[in-house]
Amino acid sequence: MSDYSYQDELANRALDSALNCGMSIIAASCGSGKSSMIKLLINRFVKLNGPESKVLVVCENMTSLRDQFLAEMEQNITINFTYGEISEKENVTVRVGIAASLQKLTWDKVDLIIFDEIHRQYRECRIQKFLRKIKPKYQVGCTGTASSFVRDNKTQSKKIPIHFLSGAELMKKGIYASVDLFITRTPCKQNPQQMIKDVLTNAKKENVNLKKVLIVCGRVAHAEAMASYLRTMGYKVYLSTSKNDRKNEILMAHKAADSGYLITVGKVSMGYNDGSLTALIHCDSPTGNLNANVQVFSRILRRFPGGSDERKAYIRVSTQDSKNYNAQYYMLLKLKAMLDDKTVFSKFDGRNLKIQFF
Repeated sequence: MSDYSYQDELANRALDSALNCGMSIIAASCGSGKSSMIKLLINRFVKLNGPESKVLVVCENMTSLRDQFLAEMEQNITINFTYGEISEKENVTVRVGIAASLQKLTWDKVDLIIFDEIHRQYRECRIQKFLRKIKPKYQVGCTGTASSFVRDNKTQSKKIPIHFLSGAELMKKGIYASVDLFITRTPCKQNPQQMIKDVLTNAKKENVNLKKVLIVCGRVAHAEAMASYLRTMGYKVYLSTSKNDRKNEILMAHKAADSGYLITVGKVSMGYNDGSLTALIHCDSPTGNLNANVQVFSRILRRFPGGSDERKAYIRVSTQDSKNYNAQYYMLLKLKAMLDDKTVFSKFDGRNLKIQFF
């Protein structure tokens, strides 16, 4: 049975820290439900701060966050998803908008500003300029990769309280599923059709459940070629890229479906969670950016709806070259350490993560 009480506890701790220190960070592993924590945090802040509170939630992707905020908040809270004139008749107003639109905000004050995926946008010039202008009383950031703030706390005299929740803790609470890790070698990663054919052939040999699959590519052209090939082979394909699915309608259609193959390029790193996924195929080129890899890997970690113990699969793709294979192998080890080890998760500062064999 999954235990979600940690969301309320973490939201309360983060708000208490922000009220005392001016700012705090919720650093919870991806898939932990940070959007739910934001709603809990807002509800409690309004009760403490009063009915005239003004709260601003800043995010990167308007459509996905709108979908995540559809659940009703407390009765006296009104959520607006587009900027415009503020109605003084509203007791509490929560503004949800993308970073690029902050200059359109006409408020003269912000009591609480909350950043979703704060690691991706907080240091942008436009964000810092906006903060200097509006001077919010309190700030809370949510992220699955707090490494840059961990690094800052090592050198700054005024440290930002960071509240961690690791993957190991989520596993104990029944939030994360058990996942098998694979590396599939293919002769040429530049041939998307041959690559996905090799991956699926090997996955079937390993008895991987391929009912509902997420495929993450590095380039739109590769995603399109792969989608075309899978369709000719009779698979149900959902292709969602910046070219054909700007409003994420296809992506959300796959999320609502019972089966099928979702092929995308990077979109899934922004808060996309689907517990019904059975496998994730990561076709992107190997990169030393552990945080970026964690964001993708975490999409397969959510437990099946209903709490099934069925195992899931995460598959990385390598060429036959030993150097490329080793890079993929070491990344798997780092991902496992980053999510399984509470100490690694809370102390990783974005530099090198050293793996030692004994």
